[in-house]
Amino acid sequence: MQAACKRVARNAGNACEAAGRTLDHQGAVHLVSPDEDRPTLVLNPPDDRDFEAFVTSVVDSATEAAQLERSLRLRYPRAIVRPRDLAGERVEIWYVYRDGHWVRPGTR
Repeated sequence: MQAACKRVARNAGNACEAAGRTLDHQGAVHLVSPDEDRPTLVLNPPDDRDFEAFVTSVVDSATEAAQLERSLRLRYPRAIVRPRDLAGERVEIWYVYRDGHWVRPGTR
């Protein structure tokens, strides 16, 4: 995955800055690929910078969600990567859960 889905903006209301990530209206972290063939990653929890850094470091080697999941489990044994599969959707999105399920921000 080119430069770990890096060229993105951090969305803070109307202001955007190049920061390698975006935040949606609920605070979820999205790592968006500049390469249209690569998925957008939605990370949970959104505020775990160590998890985000590790995902960024291993995502380049993953061409499938299962590959990313195997790489993440080296450090996060409960990590799960789930592709979103909506009919007619043009973008590919992978949900990346550190603990294998959604957790509230601030959960360690």
